[in-house]
Amino acid sequence: MKRLILALGVGLLALAPYSKSEEAAAAPKPARVILLIVDGLHYDAIERLDLNHIRKLGSEGTRFREAWIPLPDHPLSGPWRAMHTTSVPNPVMLAGSVFLESGHRMLQNVCPGLSAILSNDGAYQSLEPGFSTVFRDQSQTLPDAAVLKIATWLLEERDYLFLRIHLQDTGRGGHHTRNAKTLPWARNIWHPGSPYRKGAITADRVIDEFCEKLKAMGKWDDTLLVLTADHGQSSKGTHPPLEREGWITPLMFIGPGIAKGRVYDYAEGRDIIPTICRIMGWPLPVENGGTGRVLAEVFEQEKSPENRSPRNLQKLNEDLLRYASLVDAAKPKAQNDPGLASALAQAEKEVMTIDRFTRWPESGSLEKLIETNHRAIEALRAALERSGK
Repeated sequence: MKRLILALGVGLLALAPYSKSEEAAAAPKPARVILLIVDGLHYDAIERLDLNHIRKLGSEGTRFREAWIPLPDHPLSGPWRAMHTTSVPNPVMLAGSVFLESGHRMLQNVCPGLSAILSNDGAYQSLEPGFSTVFRDQSQTLPDAAVLKIATWLLEERDYLFLRIHLQDTGRGGHHTRNAKTLPWARNIWHPGSPYRKGAITADRVIDEFCEKLKAMGKWDDTLLVLTADHGQSSKGTHPPLEREGWITPLMFIGPGIAKGRVYDYAEGRDIIPTICRIMGWPLPVENGGTGRVLAEVFEQEKSPENRSPRNLQKLNEDLLRYASLVDAAKPKAQNDPGLASALAQAEKEVMTIDRFTRWPESGSLEKLIETNHRAIEALRAALERSGK
């Protein structure tokens, strides 16, 4: 039976100690953090769809045109499904690492006060443990505006330190756009009549209304707002793992101590939580070889605000796309070429694809995983080239 779930509970979370060097680099410290996620927002949608309110928000803080995420796969079985109910990028964002193991912590587990997770979809249940308050629209019928109204009510009633708000309607419109067959906007999210376009424009409006309510409550100037998406969007709709547009999201930070008007080309979704933890003085929920970096360039006090990212997720994703293409080309030829068949088998053994995500921590570091993948992919490419000759 479909139902609406609103679970309220209060509890203090245990905090691991942290050193002075981990305290926030920017002052003053925000009174709260709001992580606002617009499901499936295309990295280019802010300009192409005239999302004026979101664009204005970006100008009030620091904006990254492209925030790269792991391939947005959503396994329905296997080790990942036993760990999470949602697609890979969602827990990666909330943990701040691409190396996740069973029972891993997320930001709500290190938040020293009240926290809430709100969504008009039932897909994010595995993200809920550790939150003080859970709002989940299991019926998937409430619009984004209703979710933000509930968030406003929570902030009026209690002093929340962290809220994760997920607005589903834009991504849902992407599904409708891709699955349509004969309608004028079928498989074109940019079409004036597409449900995706309508969802994004509505999200832009209700986000502006939410920000205005925060100002009316006196809770805008001391709020750190991080606006992003859980994954990107193919121009045809949805986010197939091997379609590049689904790998990239927008990202912006707005709030106390955040530089205004800075724009950068690149960040990664796993960088969000390390940056929030540095600003708030909280320990990292996950600290290992897959943890993202602190985006120091967002800090107003940063004197040399260059973007220093090695673009590791871009390298990884592009290698995995190239690998998929090589496998498709090699399989028919390998039936009559033992050397190519051997190279293909070796690559299939060594390359850590997204369906092996739960084994990624075995690599020790993301750099090592990329190096191992790249070497195996190059060996397969060379074998395929020899086979062609």
